Amino acid sequence: MQLERRMRKKNTGRGAFLAVYLILAILAMAQAVSAAQVAKVTGFQADAVTAGSISFSWQPVTGADGYVLSAGTAYTKTEITRTLDNKVTIDAIGDAALVPGKTYTFYVQAYVLEDPLQMGTDTASAGSEAGDVDVSMQQATVVMGPFSDPLEVTPSLGAPQSFAAEGLNYKTVQLTWESVG
Repeated sequence: MQLERRMRKKNTGRGAFLAVYLILAILAMAQAVSAAQVAKVTGFQADAVTAGSISFSWQPVTGADGYVLSAGTAYTKTEITRTLDNKVTIDAIGDAALVPGKTYTFYVQAYVLEDPLQMGTDTASAGSEAGDVDVSMQQATVVMGPFSDPLEVTPSLGAPQSFAAEGLNYKTVQLTWESVG
């Protein structure tokens, strides 16, 4: 009888640990489901392209807290900027200015901020029993949606303006125009 009571008492601690662990696993699955619910950005386009800047826009994603614009390839992407709006203009990628004639591939993705419960360590501290679990609120977690379809953009120099030709003599013509920046 005493052995049976001791076994029940010992298993109660493990049962409580398992119950908390299961609750946290369910919360983690709920977070995974919400990550799948962050919609893919659509309508991603370059609105204005010059030699020195590119302006982008896209359709707003319902429930998104913000967006991340990245450049790269299908396999490697580098974050350029984060924005709360569905429009952004860039003039560089990192420290490098945009190069006219070079084709860049851009992606945008929506994100949602969440505050999940996260399980801490299960190590016993002074005054606690083995198997106690430290459950605490952590800082907001950023849940990223899928990347948009790729958008290729090639900045180019604009056409010269105010082009003029003036004959100076029978064999010389002076050409003038405004510089393109």
